[in-house]
Amino acid sequence: MYSPSRFLCTDGGSLLKKINFLFNLNSRCLSFNPFAPKNIEQPKDSHSKLLTESEHVFEVQHHTVKPRHMTDYENVYNDYISEIIQKYNVQGLIHTGSWRVHIGNVQNQFVHIWMFKNFSQFDEFGSDFRTDDDKVIKYREKMNDYLVQRANQVCLSFSYWGIPQPRPLESGSRQNNIYEMRSYWLKPGTL
Repeated sequence: MYSPSRFLCTDGGSLLKKINFLFNLNSRCLSFNPFAPKNIEQPKDSHSKLLTESEHVFEVQHHTVKPRHMTDYENVYNDYISEIIQKYNVQGLIHTGSWRVHIGNVQNQFVHIWMFKNFSQFDEFGSDFRTDDDKVIKYREKMNDYLVQRANQVCLSFSYWGIPQPRPLESGSRQNNIYEMRSYWLKPGTL
């Protein structure tokens, strides 16, 4: 009867030499095996930086509005963004878009996307936002009367999708476009 231990010990040579030979033979065979794991180069940067080439930062705002105040909120927010754009557009802040949610769990919700040049500009805007002029503060207070809940996210876009651009408005008309919103939670090393 042949067993691995008997095979290793019957030759009369050193057991340690035979184990080393078999281990080296096995590792050499693995290097030619197409199914064996390859040496994977470790990333040199964070996962989020590897997936985006842009410095642009996006703030996605979700505002849940009291159902009876949907139209009032929409009017106040339009005035509010006009003021914000006049004040900050020169600095590179871009209102990418605003949408009213029609399908999903929360249908009394608005989604707004703002684009900043980088994290520094996002931070500066946050500081200025708290000490804005009276007109902008009054718009924010009026909007707060209509809100049930708000949530913000800071996001980066994938490098292969490019930077989202606002759709140009046709003169004097309201655009009726339908958009699908997706979010991806990435695990390091999965892309």
